[in-house]
Amino acid sequence: AALHHNPAQINLLTVSKAQDPRKNTCQLLRVWPALLAKFPEARLVVKNTSPQADEHAYASPGITFVDQPIPDPEMTALMAMSDIIVSAHHAEGWGYNLADAMWLGKAVIATNHSGNLDFMADNNSFLVDATIENIRPEDRFLLFDGHMKWAYISDAALLAQLEAACEAVRSRTQGARCLRGQQSVMRFSQEHV
Repeated sequence: AALHHNPAQINLLTVSKAQDPRKNTCQLLRVWPALLAKFPEARLVVKNTSPQADEHAYASPGITFVDQPIPDPEMTALMAMSDIIVSAHHAEGWGYNLADAMWLGKAVIATNHSGNLDFMADNNSFLVDATIENIRPEDRFLLFDGHMKWAYISDAALLAQLEAACEAVRSRTQGARCLRGQQSVMRFSQEHV
């Protein structure tokens, strides 16, 4: 189904990777109904090439799953029509989608851990505080074992930052934070590196 931008809505996007618990998409989907209760105009697009088996179990009003691959220009358009980009990750390399979203001047919510902290800070994004723990048994896969550490966020901390970002978009007060985010990411542009 085609996605349409409705400026009366608060449009959120998360980009997930199939069968990768590192992205922690299910936690975002689990707290979604609580956010929707406070912000009924919120809509979430979950972009995933092929969903984790349990992601669709969290389907609820206001969520659209985009499961097929899309070309880069369409991905950029999807980000451009979003107000907020969310990453509830346990661990992240660089965070390309987060950097791209900040480059586009979007509000960004992400776990306060990992490679994204090279360009994200409390003054330019909505960081979700986390505890650092050994990878839990249910999250272990491939080379990710219990000797490694990941960030774990609480539902309450994630919901608090989702609410803060949605309120900033609703009240149109996110501009300065997004501009600082854009400037932070520009430090890594080809001209500056």
